Parts: sequence; C-alpha cells; structure tokens
Amino acid sequence: MSSSSLDVFCPKHSDSDAPITIIISIISQKDTTKFTRISNEFAKLGFTKVKDLAGATLGKASSIKMSGDTLTQLIEAMEIYSKRLDDLLDSAKSEHLNRNFISTQKICKSLLIHKPKDLNILLLLANALFDCGNYEECANYLEKAKNINPKCTEVLSNIALLAMKKSENDVAKECLFEVCAIKPYCADAWTDYADFLCDTNDLTTAQVAYMRALSLRPEFYKARNKYGKLLLKLNKIKEAKKEFKIAHNSAKEYPETLNNLADVYYKSGKFGKSILKYKQLLETNPDRTNAWFYLGMAYAKVKDYENAANAFNIAIEQEPENVSFLRMVAVTYCLQGNMESCAETFKKCLKFKPEDFGLNWELALVYLHNIKNYHEALIYLKKCSQLNPDRIDVYEKLFYAYRNTKDHLNASDACMSMGDLYMEKDDYENARNSFCNAVLMNPRNEFGHWRMGLALHKLGHDNLALKKYEHAIAIRPDFPDAYSDMGVIFDKRGCVEQAKVYYEMAIKLSPNDHFNARLNLTNMLLEKMDLNGATTDDEKQ
Repeated sequence: MSSSSLDVFCPKHSDSDAPITIIISIISQKDTTKFTRISNEFAKLGFTKVKDLAGATLGKASSIKMSGDTLTQLIEAMEIYSKRLDDLLDSAKSEHLNRNFISTQKICKSLLIHKPKDLNILLLLANALFDCGNYEECANYLEKAKNINPKCTEVLSNIALLAMKKSENDVAKECLFEVCAIKPYCADAWTDYADFLCDTNDLTTAQVAYMRALSLRPEFYKARNKYGKLLLKLNKIKEAKKEFKIAHNSAKEYPETLNNLADVYYKSGKFGKSILKYKQLLETNPDRTNAWFYLGMAYAKVKDYENAANAFNIAIEQEPENVSFLRMVAVTYCLQGNMESCAETFKKCLKFKPEDFGLNWELALVYLHNIKNYHEALIYLKKCSQLNPDRIDVYEKLFYAYRNTKDHLNASDACMSMGDLYMEKDDYENARNSFCNAVLMNPRNEFGHWRMGLALHKLGHDNLALKKYEHAIAIRPDFPDAYSDMGVIFDKRGCVEQAKVYYEMAIKLSPNDHFNARLNLTNMLLEKMDLNGATTDDEKQ
C-alpha cells in the first residue's frame, strides 16, 4: 500500500455513488437538528456523495466540526454503513439460493450504487440474470467484472459458461484455457477444461487435459472417472478399466465409479462381473434407473431372462414412459417364450410412440410368427406399410398374413406393391415372381397380368409378355396400357400394321392420357415415311 493511500480516510468506499445523507443519518441517529448541522458541515467541504468523504484525507475528514471526536464518529458510521451493505449482500445471496432471481437482481443493482466495482456483487447479479435467461445483460455485467479484474478466474469461468449457453464454443474454450494458464496447478481448472473439450468432441486435447489434472491430484477420483469414460469413447476399454479401478481404490463407495466399472465390464463381455458391480451399486443407490436397465441387459446376455425381466421392470417403475425399457421387457418376454406378455408390452410401447416403425414391425412379427394371430399381425403390418411404403419385406409379410387369412384379394394387392418396388429397383426377375403371385391370388387381376407382361418384356421374353397382355385385355377389353405395350413389342419387331392397330386402340380408349402410345405411333409412322421415301429415290435412280 502506498503512503498516499494510507492518508485516505476510507479507501474501501472511495467508489460509492450513494448520497452522503446515508452517513449523516447514521451519525445523527434521527436527530433532525444534528442532521442539519452535519449536513452543512459536509456541504462546506463539498461532500455530496459517500465517495467524497471516503476519498478525503484524514486531515480533511477530521476538520468537520462535530460534538465529540469527529474521526471516531465518522469511522463508526462507515463501519455501520459497511455492515448494512454486507447484510444486504447476504440477503441477495439468500434470495438467489431460494431461486428468487428477480429479487436478487434488484438487491444487487441497488448495491452497485454503493460498490460499483465489487466482483462478488457483479458475479451474483450476472448469475441471477443467467438463471432468468437474460444472457445479453448477463454478458454486460461479466464484461464489467472482467474490466475490473481481467485475471479473475471466477469471472472467466462464468464468461465461459455463458458462451457455452450461446454456443460460442471458441470463446468458452479460450476462457477455460486462460483459467488453466492463470492457475496451472489447479486440478479443478484442468478438469473443467477437459470436460468442455469432451462435450465439444475434442477428445485428443481432452485426454491431455485430464492427464494434467490427474498428475496434479492423483487421488481425484471424480476426474479419473471422467477420464475413464473418455477412454471408453475412444474404445480404449482396457485403459478405461484401469482408470476406474484406480478411482475405486481412492473412493470405494463412490457410486459413479461402481457404475463405470459395471459398464466397462459389460462392454468387455465380462457380464458376470458387470452384474456384481451393478448389484453392489444398487444396494446403496436403488434409484439409479440406468443401472437397473443395464443390469437387466447383463442378465439377458447370460440368458437369465427371469432376473433380466425383474431388473427391467424396476427400471420401468422409476421411468414408466421410457420406451427403451419397455421394449427390452417385451424382448425378454419373447426370449422366455411368454408371447402374450411380449405382445402386450409392445402395445404399451406404442401408446407412447404410435408412429415408430420398429415397434410396429416387431409386434407384427410376434403376432405373425409366434402367436400366429394373423388378423392382429395385419393391423401392425398395414401401419408399417404407411410408415415406410418402400420396404419390400413389409409387403412380403402382408402377403403371408393375407394368404393365411384367405384374403386373396388383399394378398394379390400386397404382391402388386412388392412387384412395383422390384420394378423400381430394376429387379425384373423378382418383379415377375411377385406379379405371378398376384395373379395366382386373384386370376382376374388385369393389372397383375399387365405388370407381369412388362417384367417379362424387360427380361426379353416378348412372346410370354404378349400372352400376359392378351390375358389382361381378355379380362378388361378397354385396357389402354395393355394395348399400348403390345404395340411396343410389334413396333420393335417391325410389324408396323399390327403395332399401329394396338397404338390406335390405346389412344381411342384413352384419348387424353395415353401420350406414350400417341408418341410411339407418330415416331413409327415417320420412320415408315422415311423408309418409303428412300425406296422411291432408289427406284428413280
């Protein structure tokens, strides 16, 4: 402290913009005459704010005429003033703890009149604004705090937190690294930095940061657990297991370590050890829902389906709407051969996710192949066809279910959809087979015969294709597509007159729609005219 600052009356409040009347009121103790007299004394010296008195020299402060010892009274008044501000700050902290963020902000803003450079007040105010989602104003106060003390690690950490919230990851990274630079031997600082790097998927740098933290505090089991989980992300299972074991030795009952050890045993295929660790964890932490779930998964891996179902059901008691948990119960019932319970559980899943293709598909297969309730299976298969109309296997199962319910018309339609999808994939062999099944199920399906003809034509079997087109026309004499495609085959063979008949018939039956037939006919006639013209020229020569 410099000699000049020693001569200042009260440096602590030399920034206070509060009116000097606060100090006068404390000294006068509600004595109006005394209040007026002291006010006049302060006015003579030009003291209008607390900072004027606080920043005055001891000599100037002591020159104020008051009954009794002037400096003693002024010092006592300043102490009372300080105590009131401290109490007000404690009140603001209490309001913040009780999540009364608006009240916290009001108190802090009033305090800043008295202590505009107090970092504790600025940080508390910034936190209250952050908790209210007022990020811009929060940033303003944090910037003020940083200007007051650019090396304050708490300020930098808060700026990093705000930057993360605003997805300004570069700013957050810079601030957290600056904290590490200011406090290079602080394991917590390096751990916070590593945590952020993990969250932003900079795993290599995160690994270095965790190693730095653990070199500073080898017994820091929380950081070691995080480092182990990072190693798991990097698929370094053996190294992760080693870290979890070290953490376990540092804190035997720390639940996160037990959970991580159980997880790593599960991932390395040691399901028996995994079960033991999950059970050990759940004895003292029965509310860890994910641990119950993975205990069930581990039991399922060793084919202990009864205990698996029990573990899954406890997880569901804690999270009744968790579809992943419900699905695993359904799968476990299936593995036990309890198909009715399996189906009912899948239905519970669908109450929460009715549009989920996978759930509808699995339930359909249970009804189709295990329970053999084809009518129920059809409900969910039809839903699957709506959710994913491009899945060929859905129509295969629909065909199978309809055939078993003797619903030949719908079975035929399922085959048609299947065949159309194969045609889109240029898989004409399977398309032909699908259309063949369609007409077997419904021999009067003219579209099935026609589409089968198209597939045969694509496969180069034109004679068979013509028969299928003829069959389609026999069923439906006014079928323009079949006529048009017969015209294509005769056109290809050079049978112009026959092709013309079929093209014209297609146009007659569908004068406004059959552009292909009209175009093919025009092209064919133009080619014929060119050929005739060429022949005449040859004869002339």
